[in-house]
Amino acid sequence: ELESLTILYTAYRCANINESEENLMSEKDFIIKCGSDRKAIGKAMQRLLNPKKPQAFGNPSSTKQAAESEKK
Repeated sequence: ELESLTILYTAYRCANINESEENLMSEKDFIIKCGSDRKAIGKAMQRLLNPKKPQAFGNPSSTKQAAESEKK
């Protein structure tokens, strides 16, 4: 579980790479804030490792037509 939290902390740091050091949590503070909810940590890991594809915006019928055109 600690390895998962380290991976999540690394992702947190990467997602906030442009933030100054003083605005970011330390790894210790991050782990404390995450708590010990294994289900939530597992879910966060799944979302990180298997992100959903972005949803298409716009008219659903035009999106379907575009997808069918790509198949041809």
